[in-house]
Amino acid sequence: MSCTRHNERTRLLAHHRRPLCIKQEATVKPLRYRDVPRAVNATHQAFRNNTMQRYFEDADPAPCRDSRATISVTVGFAEAIRSRRSLTVDRGNAILLFGVPSNNEPGPVTKLISPILRKGDLPELRKRKMEFRVRIIALVKLALGPGVDEMLEIQGLATAPSKQGRGFATALVHTADLATSRCTCGCPGGARAASIYEECAVPSASGREQADAQGRKTYVITGDAQGFYETVGYRLVGEDWLGIDNPLWEGPLVPIRVMLREPRTPHRYSDGEKCPSGWT
Repeated sequence: MSCTRHNERTRLLAHHRRPLCIKQEATVKPLRYRDVPRAVNATHQAFRNNTMQRYFEDADPAPCRDSRATISVTVGFAEAIRSRRSLTVDRGNAILLFGVPSNNEPGPVTKLISPILRKGDLPELRKRKMEFRVRIIALVKLALGPGVDEMLEIQGLATAPSKQGRGFATALVHTADLATSRCTCGCPGGARAASIYEECAVPSASGREQADAQGRKTYVITGDAQGFYETVGYRLVGEDWLGIDNPLWEGPLVPIRVMLREPRTPHRYSDGEKCPSGWT
């Protein structure tokens, strides 16, 4: 396990870094219940060739595997909508789920059905899930420390393959990031993005001020998507591998990575100074 960058060549996606205060090229909205079937399908398609997904599926040959996965993902989206922790572009074709301090626990339906779904897990799958949990808990503790409890977390990001390359994922991540370090120039780009995020991210029951969501670090646990997250301002702070001591796994080692984005200090533009977003 390491908290330093692994010396490997990672293919970066063809995106350019943009200023924090940006004009949205894709319309980001809260995910709605009617979008869930499309979001579930987009997620399955997007992760079909994911290295970590293959690692778990290799130990889960049961014929009902896809049905169990569909139920789990569907419930996850529904509860993220209920707790206002989900964003989308194109009505479910691109989705982002996030966790916020004090609103990051599994919902009641997830707690109810997860034990039922796990009953179908074969021994090898249970072993690999435990391997992941043990390694990721240790890695997060080592890489992020006790301050992780005050950070925002990107818990899921997917774009349907037919919609990739249009900047949807970038727009979703920027929308979440803008809420943590809002531009103070008054441009509608930053204000609009922050208001969308706050509508979803700050539950009325939490009693938090809107400004409470600002100035926080954001982290994500990923595997294959390191290159993408680097293009949107995240850096690798921790890395480990699955399958190291597993003789039943014949594929390559499976990366698990913790990436972090520091909050940016808002820039206040003086009279006559233009915001780089292009908003007027």
